[in-house]
Amino acid sequence: MHNFRDEGNKLDPIYNYYYDLFVDKTYNGRLKDASEFNRWDKDLDNEDKRYADSFLDAKIKFVDDQIKILIDKLKDLDMWKKTIFIIHADHGENIYDYYISEEKHTIIDLRSLYDKGIKIPLIIKIPGYKPNIIKEQVELIDLVPTLVDIMQLSFTTKINKKSEGKSALPLISGIKSSGEYNKGYAFSQGHGSVFSIRTNEWKYIHIPDFKNNKTAQENNSERWIFFDIGELYNLKEDPQETKNLSFDKTSIRDKMKKI
Repeated sequence: MHNFRDEGNKLDPIYNYYYDLFVDKTYNGRLKDASEFNRWDKDLDNEDKRYADSFLDAKIKFVDDQIKILIDKLKDLDMWKKTIFIIHADHGENIYDYYISEEKHTIIDLRSLYDKGIKIPLIIKIPGYKPNIIKEQVELIDLVPTLVDIMQLSFTTKINKKSEGKSALPLISGIKSSGEYNKGYAFSQGHGSVFSIRTNEWKYIHIPDFKNNKTAQENNSERWIFFDIGELYNLKEDPQETKNLSFDKTSIRDKMKKI
């Protein structure tokens, strides 16, 4: 994340403009700059969190303004109504939400696999289609099959057969319901061999056995304090992923581990 707080930075005047709009320059807390927002060894108070959030507010406003410029230009060129327009991100954002603690979570490198790290905005505007909200989970690998399906390309069937993704057009068009479309699970890759399997109800985060892994030991091994156990969360009852059920629901954990 960009270091807005460096007021002497003249290399990014655009970012500094948004910094001035959102970030509290009177803040004098423990966070020295944006590089510390993901530090795992400190709890943040409300003032720290508001300060961290303001950086995201500035970044979101910046991106929002750029999208508006693009949409306005497409409208000026009379292309908006015939343009497929997609907004998405490569990942979500965890700033101060998860950190190492025996009571809460296992390792900092898993923070990218909690829902705040893997859930992203996905907006698809298709000419001739009515607005619709899809509740079924889809993945970024579904974008290519969806696009070739929308454009009805000659190789659509071949692409969809070879792709690991699945076209979401039946959901977008209302031809299929969420129950009919259900992919079963969504896969997310984290750092190294860490990954997650997510259904509509459960999330399993797999942690490889790092206990005797020389590479892990050479790279700050104290961070890998749990191994080959994983984390399991009931997303319906615990959407914030605060209670690891990996030891309580072993049958569900082992079933998801084998997917």
